[in-house]
Amino acid sequence: GDVIVGTAADTAARLAVGSDGQVLTADSAETSGVKWAAASPFRKAGRYYLNGMAGGNFTPSLNQLYLTPLPFWYVTISAIAMQVVLSGGAGSVVRLGLYAWGDGEPSGSPIIDAGIVSATSSGVKEVAITPTNVTHACLAMVWQGGTPNAVSGLSATGSQVGGMLVGSATAILGASTFPATCWTVAGVTGPLPSISSVGPLGDFAPRMLLKVV
Repeated sequence: GDVIVGTAADTAARLAVGSDGQVLTADSAETSGVKWAAASPFRKAGRYYLNGMAGGNFTPSLNQLYLTPLPFWYVTISAIAMQVVLSGGAGSVVRLGLYAWGDGEPSGSPIIDAGIVSATSSGVKEVAITPTNVTHACLAMVWQGGTPNAVSGLSATGSQVGGMLVGSATAILGASTFPATCWTVAGVTGPLPSISSVGPLGDFAPRMLLKVV
């Protein structure tokens, strides 16, 4: 586990192996120019991360569940949020949650049904949840009341991963549309249901945010 490092021209020295979990880090204050140190976290506690950056706005269909894969995984989250750009009519609400993502598409019971938030005014709508560790998952959004109006969304054209923690596009999704790829399930009223099949892949998905612990 030891490494040989250069300390000057034609001069080498032994750097003993570090402790478990440490990574080799550049440090000009060290004689060798490097040292073993604790790894920096992939995320910062309390910060929000987007599932994507580019896109525009779209009007969701009433009671249609939109499912878009996370561009990162292995993270503990404490809130789910999305943005209403143009408010809906009286009684408009949006339900947010998470589903497992396996075998190329979401399926099964929701990992989290975070509940509903009012969509009668514009702005970022957030639901706090019990801190939950997330691996491979899909963000879920469904407009469940009133008159739907515009929400912030991701288009396939020019979309890019933003706020990424860990992970990248996969062959299953296709790099050209990640992360705007979106599945849909019609007729979702009340709590998020268990799903066994989803609609065809779409090229527009709601932009959503996660708050990490």
